[in-house]
Amino acid sequence: MYFWSICVYYTIFFYYFIYIFSYYCILIIHFLQTIIGAKAKFYKIFFRKELSYMKKSFRSTLISTITENAKEYPGMVVLNADSARALKLTQFSDACPGRMIGVGISEADLIGTAAGMAATGLIPVVVGFSMFVSEKPFEQIRQSIAYPNLNVKIIATHSGLCVGQDGATHQALEDMAVIRTLPNFKV
Repeated sequence: MYFWSICVYYTIFFYYFIYIFSYYCILIIHFLQTIIGAKAKFYKIFFRKELSYMKKSFRSTLISTITENAKEYPGMVVLNADSARALKLTQFSDACPGRMIGVGISEADLIGTAAGMAATGLIPVVVGFSMFVSEKPFEQIRQSIAYPNLNVKIIATHSGLCVGQDGATHQALEDMAVIRTLPNFKV
């Protein structure tokens, strides 16, 4: 009994330590960015060079890739569950009017709508936070997309612990493990 108490204690301590450490790292980086300047300067000071992969943000790359594919595939439609502003999908909406659908905060309907569109021959691309496009609507993904083997693309962003201030409700730690259990899915 004593052994398990110690294990639980150290596990809790470890998680709190990681949480506090990452929180203070974020504060220090934010402070340095505001005082010193841009992110590139921060990395030049500490790593003595600018990291090449940081020249374009993930969201910018996501939008440009989706827009390029939409021009190539006229049947492609982008769906989101009230995450258009957070993921900058409004830029896609401006570039390809009429090809983005927001269903509001209704993830099950998002997946059902995407499945219905795929059944008619369109290519729906579901974009959103990983927790809300992979874990919360898991049953709909399994029943409506995986079993009938429909052509629906799911782009899950903000996986793992990288959601920062949004907290534990937005942290999808097991998203890839859950989706990999489905038939007819490639992760």
